[in-house]
Amino acid sequence: MSQTGVVTRPLAHSCKSNQIHAHIAYRFVHPTSTSSLPPKDNNKDNKSNTTLLYLPGLQSTWSGLKGQTLETTASELGLNYLSLNYQGHGTSSGIIKEILSLEEWLLDIEAVLLKTLSTAKVPSSSNLIIVGSSLGGWLALLLSLFLTKPQLPQIRGLILIAPAVNASHRWSNTADHMNNAASVVSIPSEYADQGCIQLNRHLIKDANERWCILMQPQQQQQHFPAAPSPSCGEGNSLAYLLKHKLIDTTLIIDILAGALDSVVPFATAEALAGTLPGSNLHIVENGDHRLSSSSDLELLVDIVERQVESILSVPVPEGQATTFDGLIKQKFLAAASEITYHIEERSPDPTESQLVDLETKLDYTFKERDLLRLALTHKSAAAPSSTTFSWLGDSILQLIISSQLAASEGYASSGRLTELRSLLASREHFAECCVQIGLDKMLIAGKGMTVENEKLDRKLSVGVLGELFEAVLGAVFVDGGMVAARHAYVKNFPLEQELKRMKKEQI
Repeated sequence: MSQTGVVTRPLAHSCKSNQIHAHIAYRFVHPTSTSSLPPKDNNKDNKSNTTLLYLPGLQSTWSGLKGQTLETTASELGLNYLSLNYQGHGTSSGIIKEILSLEEWLLDIEAVLLKTLSTAKVPSSSNLIIVGSSLGGWLALLLSLFLTKPQLPQIRGLILIAPAVNASHRWSNTADHMNNAASVVSIPSEYADQGCIQLNRHLIKDANERWCILMQPQQQQQHFPAAPSPSCGEGNSLAYLLKHKLIDTTLIIDILAGALDSVVPFATAEALAGTLPGSNLHIVENGDHRLSSSSDLELLVDIVERQVESILSVPVPEGQATTFDGLIKQKFLAAASEITYHIEERSPDPTESQLVDLETKLDYTFKERDLLRLALTHKSAAAPSSTTFSWLGDSILQLIISSQLAASEGYASSGRLTELRSLLASREHFAECCVQIGLDKMLIAGKGMTVENEKLDRKLSVGVLGELFEAVLGAVFVDGGMVAARHAYVKNFPLEQELKRMKKEQI
């Protein structure tokens, strides 16, 4: 049974007072035929609980040759098949040149996954194989790092076709040679109908700074001489993850690269394969960027079949992490289970009522309350404590605030943006945020750290309050992912409100 539909979601970069919604077209196909693969005794039901997700390239849609081939293959194997048209593509709303961030396309994918798979009652314990072509390959890899919604299937396989993971370098080079006042940049492309693709300069900047996967050697040396700093941008963090192989090793990863590809040179695919542990690089000698010849498509089908067979023959044990964020979560849960209080005289634990009230304010319910408890535990009371959560939360908040400023301030000078971010991401501001949502009343600390009276917030230092706020936002990120952390912060601390408050208080 096939179904086409539309998912509606609010744009990430629109304000609440003038909320704009995106309408994302998708195609979902339930399995209608028996799999041609040999049956697996303990996995006979897993074929219909395995979804093949296809992410097309820039200016492409699900109706191309690769999309048609993958839909047919999924039907023959008895898999669910899902694809979509990002904003500005096909029948989805929007215009490509008005998209301000890759985040919008990532949220398009997440929204479609949540809607279609929940409607089809596909369990979260099922399997997800993502096939991404060009831009879709870039987005697929980002999803494998950051897609952590508990109700979504586990990502078990990636098939990256000419993955344009460093396309933003080429876009930036073109933008640098254009009039800086122009908001739209024309990127030459032999595959575009008009000979070029028009992209918003803000999207190019956002892609290069936040979502870049591979850096040039000199950039890697500049950003990562030893270890990442807590204040590094998200793009830098991604490069660090891959450079140091901090990516889930349970994924089956296949990369298809055309030897004649002028958009994603073979050297790029080779470098990516070198950073992804256990990945398989397939070289198509006469292949160009499209990789859509009959022999190319036969290779793609063969890879899909082999991934499905491998995944169904080796099911993931219950509770095993299959994303980088899942691996982080396992580490923090292990730490939370080992908390040892080294003093008896400490502040009382937060009550159930306080925890529920906090989750209401954050608009987020923890799946693992132990993570929140760890984030609330000061080093004066126990070990492990919230210190690593605080470090992580600082990085997450830097990114969220940078994103807020970039979306709001447009093309303000980098000096002005840096000045505003230094105010918004300061410990002083985070301390105010901490008190505003009542975290100061929930700190688990040694008695010497607290005074039990109505002015408790006045008895804790700015540093302690700021670190507590960072730790809790870090815990939200580990438990629910970047989208949950961003929502929890932006819901409570809209940019315009915070700038006005700081000006009034002269922070």
